[in-house]
Amino acid sequence: MEKRNVVKFLLIMPRFVRVVGETYGFPLGLAYISSALKQAGHEVHCLNLNHRSEAPGVVVEQVVREVDPDVCGTGGLTPHFDMVKGILATARRAKPSVVNIVGGGVFSSAPELVAPLLDIDFGVIGEGEETVVELAEKLTGGGEASSVDGIMFRDPEGRWLRSWPRKPIRDVDSLAWPDYDGFEFATFLDISRRFGEIRPLRPGEAHRELMMAASRSCPFACSFCFHPTGRIYRERGLDAFFAELDFLLGKYEFDILSVCDELFAVKEERLVEFCDRIKPYGIGWAAQLRVSIATDDIIRRMKDANCMLVSYGLESADETVLKSMDKKTTREEMEKALALTYDHKMEIQGNFIFGDSAETLETANNTLGWWARHRKYQINLIHLQVMRGSPLYGKAVESGRIKDPAAQLQERLINVTTMDDTTYLRIYDRIRVLYETILEPARIISFEWQGETHPTRGPLHRIEWSCPRCGAVNENLDVAVDQPRNYQSFRFACQACRSRFDIQNLARRPVEHGEADEKYRKAVALRDAGDIRSAMGAYREIVNLQFPFGMPDRPDAYVMASHDIGNLFLAMSRSAAGSWVRNAAFWHGKALLLRAFAPAYHIAYANALLAEGSVDGARLHLAQALKLLPPHDPQGGVVGEVLAGLPETGEGGPTYIV
Repeated sequence: MEKRNVVKFLLIMPRFVRVVGETYGFPLGLAYISSALKQAGHEVHCLNLNHRSEAPGVVVEQVVREVDPDVCGTGGLTPHFDMVKGILATARRAKPSVVNIVGGGVFSSAPELVAPLLDIDFGVIGEGEETVVELAEKLTGGGEASSVDGIMFRDPEGRWLRSWPRKPIRDVDSLAWPDYDGFEFATFLDISRRFGEIRPLRPGEAHRELMMAASRSCPFACSFCFHPTGRIYRERGLDAFFAELDFLLGKYEFDILSVCDELFAVKEERLVEFCDRIKPYGIGWAAQLRVSIATDDIIRRMKDANCMLVSYGLESADETVLKSMDKKTTREEMEKALALTYDHKMEIQGNFIFGDSAETLETANNTLGWWARHRKYQINLIHLQVMRGSPLYGKAVESGRIKDPAAQLQERLINVTTMDDTTYLRIYDRIRVLYETILEPARIISFEWQGETHPTRGPLHRIEWSCPRCGAVNENLDVAVDQPRNYQSFRFACQACRSRFDIQNLARRPVEHGEADEKYRKAVALRDAGDIRSAMGAYREIVNLQFPFGMPDRPDAYVMASHDIGNLFLAMSRSAAGSWVRNAAFWHGKALLLRAFAPAYHIAYANALLAEGSVDGARLHLAQALKLLPPHDPQGGVVGEVLAGLPETGEGGPTYIV
């Protein structure tokens, strides 16, 4: 690299969306890095791949050639490893002499493991604002890069070494405010305009949501967590926070502030002061709390200060798992916090994660039983990602549950429980079906095109619906109906009571696929002729068809083939022992995932669950079918009779998975 005082950087934000126009969480890390470098006098170019429709590799190569940077920097979290790896490899291919630097949790979680796997010259460990500025100084001839704290570097023999650890940035108020403009934040705001895709605020308006940080890290040490900014919890002064907020309100048009901290506040006094100071702004806001701090007074103050959403770290409803996770919270505290937030009419965000080292069928069923009894909170069900750098990951490596860390680097599902892999994967499949298909549907009053098509979000619709909880009539404008993730439904919050409900996407366009249709006709003919083996092969040809990346919807022939395969396995289970019944549940679940608003698929799935003994799971899906059936449908009486005849949950506990 040419020796000069100013270094030319190209900072690249990975592509998090499947298609351009989807909303995404704007990451502040790279924006902070850009500001630090600009403040130090360096030339910084930024690229946000979420706003470019071309293939990421094509865009990166083109921009690297145009900008001709000295340094290319990128980063992300652990799930973004492949994207980050592709960016760095492409940058090197476009300019072999470029200095590649990576940072963020994707690297900091396991520097020695990740460094040899990426085409990089340096890796930044932990907070990067001070590190990259010092590294830029060394690159211009100011000394050896190895003297910079908090990095990985190569020695003259090419071996990766770690420098002295960097101390946490104690005074986070001293940092330059994030460089929103560099990463096209105005475009982000336009894309993220969403009337109620998560949380509507005022009738007739679309939201624009801005993210700010009020603190760094978290003072707690949950077993599954890794803190990319280090273990030391630090809070910004509220004077500095509100000074930045004033600046941003003068620069951008937004009506929601998302405080994107790992933990917003530890002490009640800070939270009370924040509420007093933000109330006069008249904007909605959201933050994450621990359930233990959620008293009636705190929740009431937050509501009065226009807080729209509270995100809680729930994780499990089973005390054994909570203790194993080192959560330092109880189910009683969780129940109190959720009830208070619901009663004060604020939106709730929370996850139950399955797969902790203490997870068993019993603990999973306990959590699912609690979830089923409290559907009004709309708690998410997800599997636990074993994050590199977390205490759980370290124990899994030590115990041999993770045998080859490098080979398992990108595995999304790592079984660290004492259950066998088959049982573990069955839990994963079951919670996915439950979460994505047990709905809280609202009555749609009108669903119509507004006469406007957004250049990236597609046709925009007006939806009017009635809240099942409070009866309020809600109007949602600017709803993008062609976003892949919303092909079946939207989850909107009522403007009056803040409860969330599922709105079917009536503008969904069927996926046309002539080959699948023809293969399905052939499979049905074989089945009807009694040639079950050939029919099964023909059905499998349909479900093995390839579809474009980022397109979760499937043609009707695919869905019906999955349903028919489930029926064939169910028939086999009645005449022979074996795993046929679980295969039936799998395939009926696959069909249901694609058509969650179809009562017939809920009924078919419930039949498969009853056959395997998952009575409580079947009960949920039969009740869901009743919700979805039209009034006075004769099938409703039959489903009701089956429901009434199901045995109550016995002493052995709930049976959502057996």
